[in-house]
Amino acid sequence: MTAYRLVGISLALAAASCGDGKPDRPCAAQPLPVEVETRGDTSASGSSRDAFCGPSLSQADVMYRVDHGAGLLSVTVAPSGWDPVLELREDCSLPIAGLCVDGGYAGEEESVSACVEEGGTLVLVDGYGDANDPDNGPASGSFTIRASLEPCAEGTACRSGVGCAGDLQPGDTCEAAVPLPLDAAVVGDTTRMADDISGFGCGEPTATPDGVFAIEAPATGTLFFEVRGTSADAPSSFLAALRPSCAAGQGEIACGPVGMGQACVPAGAYTLVVEGDGPFAAKASFTECARGESCRHGSCLPPLTPEAEPNDDPKNAQRVSGGAFVEARLDPGTDVDFFRVHLAAGQTLSFSAERGCETDTVIALYAEPLPEPPAATPNCVDADRDQLLCADDSDRVPCAAGSFVASAGGDYLLRVVHWAYAAGEEAEAGGYVLEVQID
Repeated sequence: MTAYRLVGISLALAAASCGDGKPDRPCAAQPLPVEVETRGDTSASGSSRDAFCGPSLSQADVMYRVDHGAGLLSVTVAPSGWDPVLELREDCSLPIAGLCVDGGYAGEEESVSACVEEGGTLVLVDGYGDANDPDNGPASGSFTIRASLEPCAEGTACRSGVGCAGDLQPGDTCEAAVPLPLDAAVVGDTTRMADDISGFGCGEPTATPDGVFAIEAPATGTLFFEVRGTSADAPSSFLAALRPSCAAGQGEIACGPVGMGQACVPAGAYTLVVEGDGPFAAKASFTECARGESCRHGSCLPPLTPEAEPNDDPKNAQRVSGGAFVEARLDPGTDVDFFRVHLAAGQTLSFSAERGCETDTVIALYAEPLPEPPAATPNCVDADRDQLLCADDSDRVPCAAGSFVASAGGDYLLRVVHWAYAAGEEAEAGGYVLEVQID
C-alpha cells in the first residue's frame, strides 16, 4: 500500500476510509507515464466513478495509473474549455480524502500533489457537477494530462503541505542572519524567537516573533520569495520583507503582507525578514535576465509592444501573435482591454499577465464572431455563457494566467479587466504585461 501525505493542504493522512458508492463497477486504468504529456478525452467514456469533491455526479470520467518512485508526485490536467475534477486514489473505489481538487473554472488547469512512497497511484479525471441536473449538464471533453515526480534530495524530506524541503531555522537577529539557498524549500519555526525587528512597509504592526535570512543574488534579475505558515491546526499568517540590509525598514525592496513578493534586483546581498508565529515554509527563487531583457515591473522582460488604444471593445481589439509581450494599462474605474489572436485547430494558446503584474486582472477568452457583446463580468464566478475560459489569479501573483487548446481554427478574443466583486465596482489604475504564446 502506498502511503500518502497531502501537499498544498495542511492535513496529514494515511488514507480515507470511505468509498464512492460504486465498488462493483469495472475499473480499467490506462497507464500514465511520468514526465510525458498525454492526450485524453472523457466525451466517449461512461461514469465509472464519482470524484470525492466538486461535487461530481454521473459525469463521464477516465482513470489512469501512475507507477512511480518515492518523492513528490504532481499531476496536472489541462482541459479544452470544460470544467474537470482531478483526484488521486489508492484503488478504484477508495478516494484519498483531501487529494481531490476542483479549484478552477471551465477551461482552467487543475493540479494535485502528494508525498508518495514507491508504488502506484490511480488518477481520476472527472467532470464538475451533476450530469443529470439541467442547470449543469454534462462536463466532458478533451484534455492533456501530465504526471511528474520530484525525488527528494539528500538532506530533505517530502513534507505534508510543502513538498521536498530541508530544515533551516532563520537567525533571531540581523547579525545572526542565516543564508537561505535559492530554489530550495525549507521549513523552520519562529515560536521561540524574539520580536525585535520593525519598520515594515506593509501589513499592520504586530507583536509577533521574527527571523532573518540572508540571500545572495548572483546577477541582475527577478527575486521571488514566499513564506507561509504550516501548522495543521491554525496556520499563522506570515509577513515577509526583502531589504538591502536588515534594519532598513524604509528602504524595503519588496514587502508581502501575505508572505509573498518579488522584485527586480542587481547582483548583491539581501535580507529576507519573516514575521509570524509558529512553523513555516519558505522559498526564494531567482531568475537572471537573459540577453536582450531588462528588469521592469518586477520581472525580466524582452522588448515590449505598446498597447494600441482604443481597444476597449471587440471591434477595436488589438491583434497579437505568438511571442508577443504587450505593455498595457487599465485606467481607473471599469476599463477593459481586448486583444485578438488567430489559432489553427489543435494549437495551444497560453496567456499570462504574471510578469509586470501591478493590478489584479481577470482574463476571459471568446471565439469570434461573438453572438452578442460580452457581459461586463469582472470575475470568473459570474462568467457569461459565451466564455470559453475565464482565468483569475495565477499560482504566484494576483494576475491571470491560463491556456486553451483550440478545437477549431479562427480568431479568438482575450478580454482583460480589473478584478472586482461585482460589475460596476471601480478599481484603481494599474499596469500589466500580457504575454501570448502559441504552440
